[in-house]
Parts: sequence; C-alpha cells; structure tokens
Amino acid sequence: MKSILLASTALLLSVGFASAQTTAGTGGLFEAAAASNDYADARRGGSRALADDPGADEVASARSGLHTAEARNGSGEANIFLDGYGDIDLSRSAGDPNYNEQLQWGDDNEASLYQNGSANGNIQFQNGDFNDATTAQVGNENVAVSYQVGTYNTVDIAQTGNINAAAVAQNGFDNDSTIVQNGNFNAAAVVQNGDQNVSSIFQQNEHNAASHVQEGDDNFASTTQLSSDNMAAILQNNASNSSSNTAYQLQYGGTLNSAAVVQANYGSGTGNVSHQTQIGNNNQAAAYQVSQN
Repeated sequence: MKSILLASTALLLSVGFASAQTTAGTGGLFEAAAASNDYADARRGGSRALADDPGADEVASARSGLHTAEARNGSGEANIFLDGYGDIDLSRSAGDPNYNEQLQWGDDNEASLYQNGSANGNIQFQNGDFNDATTAQVGNENVAVSYQVGTYNTVDIAQTGNINAAAVAQNGFDNDSTIVQNGNFNAAAVVQNGDQNVSSIFQQNEHNAASHVQEGDDNFASTTQLSSDNMAAILQNNASNSSSNTAYQLQYGGTLNSAAVVQANYGSGTGNVSHQTQIGNNNQAAAYQVSQN
C-alpha cells in the first residue's frame, strides 16, 4: 500500500483545463477522485465523502460506518442517520409552511432558530449535555438538520437564499460545525464521529455541493466555494495518539471545479495536511494520504 509519511503535506493548485478524471489510490482502486462538473469523491474503508451531480440534484453525502448525513439541493432535502438513534429526513416544497422541531434530552442544552421566508424547515436534536445549536434561514424552501448526541458540541447553520440544504451529525464531544450558505441551490453535509473535530463549509451562489466526514480526534476540515458548479469532499480518519489531519479546500470563481481529499492515520502520530486551491474553469483535483502503524 502506498504510504505517505506523517506530517506530510499535499498541495494541489490547479488553474485552467483538466482531463476527464483525476484519481489517486492504490492497487488500481481510487481513494480520491475528481471529475469537473460531475463529482468529487473521497473514500476509505467503509467511510465516504461524496459531492455528486447525478442530474436533477447536486448531492453532498458523508458516511462514517452507519452514520450518514446527506443534502440534496434540487429537491431541498436533508437527511441524517445515526446508528442507535434512527433516521431524520426533512424536505420542503413551495407552498409548505415553515417547520421547526427541537428536541433536547440532556441538561443545559441551547437551541435557537430564526426563519424569515416560506417553506423553510429545521430540525435540531440534542441528546447529551451542554450542546448548542443555532439555525438561521432567510429565503424560501431551505432545509437544515443537525443532530448532536455527545456533550459540548456546537453547530451553527446560516442559509440565505432559496432551496439550500444542509445536514450535520455530531456524535462525540467538543465538536464544532459551521455551515454558511448564500445564494441558491447550495448543498452541504457533515458527519463528525470523534472528539474535538472542527468542520466549516461556506458556499455562495449556485449549484455548489460539499461534504465532510471526520472520524478521529483533532481533525479540521474546511471548504469554501464561490461561484457555480463547484463540488468538494473531504474525508479524514485518524486514531488518536496525538493525531491530527488538516485539510481545507478553496474553489474560487468560474465553473466546473471539483476537488477531493482523503487522509487517514491509524495511531501514533500527528498526521497529514492537505491544501487544495482551484481558480478558474474546468479544474479538478484529487489527493490521497495515508499512514499506518
């Protein structure tokens, strides 16, 4: 298996035209793949981060084992499934009233919501203690779902525009997720399984999709997308022992960009760092880093 040393860095900067598909992996199997105006795919074992354009919708999905988060922008649908806690699915259509549901089981949880527009939907579920969830929706047919099961988790979702979709799910402790979507037809998804993960997604204008999966400790992921027809994905594993993983992607301007990152690390080390930047049209990128001890 191809192994990239701990504390390694992969930096991809692409401007201009690229081929039909870019892949990285071992044994003829890709771990990271990108095809402009089509998909960005990062997978490792049973986990996968996928930003896809199958046709009617742009879809962002994040899967960590049996934990999944999915957002579809065309149909305005957000879905979360956490093993042991079941499935939450939310969609809105023109003419629907605004919808809000907040469930909190533990102690000292805080949840707040602001909705201005029509046919917006929001579900917040917090099971542990000292969790904080905030959602603001301005526009029409926006949907947002967040789920937090551990303690001291924080999620902030802001949607301004129409037919945006977002989904988060955080299972551990001290996780922090922020999703900001401006414009129309943005999609996002985040799953964070472990502790002290941070995930940020910012999307502006139309037809973006993004996804993050983070499983271990101390991961950080960020995606910023401006303009249209961008996609992105990040998957970061890790297995503690002072572990890390940092990946952030920026796609700015133009159309038909795609990107993907996979980073693993299974114990004993402070891990991988990946930066991807794409400016212009018809770009694609893929990266793959793994360290096993």
